[in-house]
Amino acid sequence: MGCKIRSAGADAVIRDMLQYLGADGGEQGLVLETAERTAPGLSVKKADGVLRIAYSEKAYLFRGLGLAVEHGDEETLDIEQVSCFEGNGVMLDCSRNAVPRVETVKDMVRQLALMGHNTLLLYTEDTYEIEGEPYFGYMRGRYSLDELRELDAFAYERGVEMIPCIQTLAHLNAALRWQAYYDVKDIDDILVAEYEPTYALVEKMIAACRAAFRTHRIHIGMDEAGHLGRGKYKDIDGDTPSIDIMCRHLERVLALCEQYDFRPMMWNDMFFTLAGASYNPQAGVDPSLLERVPPQISMVYWDYYVT
Repeated sequence: MGCKIRSAGADAVIRDMLQYLGADGGEQGLVLETAERTAPGLSVKKADGVLRIAYSEKAYLFRGLGLAVEHGDEETLDIEQVSCFEGNGVMLDCSRNAVPRVETVKDMVRQLALMGHNTLLLYTEDTYEIEGEPYFGYMRGRYSLDELRELDAFAYERGVEMIPCIQTLAHLNAALRWQAYYDVKDIDDILVAEYEPTYALVEKMIAACRAAFRTHRIHIGMDEAGHLGRGKYKDIDGDTPSIDIMCRHLERVLALCEQYDFRPMMWNDMFFTLAGASYNPQAGVDPSLLERVPPQISMVYWDYYVT
């Protein structure tokens, strides 16, 4: 099974994808004709030695190449496909033990594009470079600004939007272990909310993302901060309901996102847990909770516990 497609005269990105597929025919093989189309979806046609791919998104072009190789033994081909979702993709966790090498992430991008996926969230808690913060991601294999720009450009050329997925409240245990960040540590792996040094650091995080990525979307995390306000915050400001602390912190982070031209999203579990609800489908949720969700934030649902 397979086929060869002429790469002579094709641009470098198409040649790279053909080589990845093992379908680079050089001067030989099917003649490739491509065209953008206004109707959503993908059209792949093969007849008389010509492969014609029409696509409404760049990633669909590469899905078309993949389909042509998959059906390479067939003399003719006529496939029409329309995605059921505007965005498809994965979140790649780069914060657990080994950080994927740049070439590994590029392979993931290629595979996503060949499936017609157009989104890749790069989950980096502290594994990205922030100017003036040498202990952020220290000894963790963090990505440099140049590496992130390289990955962003590589993904963009293949129709995949690379989105920074960071943490701006909790899940920062790897960074907060260092004395350099004791000042902004509330408790556990949580930052001190409503504390100006914290927002100076968060602004650096968001600014670093703006410098590295062309997307206008950002995931700001903010999940699993169960002990929010029970450490240094309580010493400074006293006993305060965690839901109030989180909502005020979110307002500050959203303002920074707007300043750097980002449309943010966040994990939504804290709005359940801090309101005394849970992910149990039988649990009731106070409708007033919805009023505390700012309209400019997109909520991302996760649940590992309920089948």
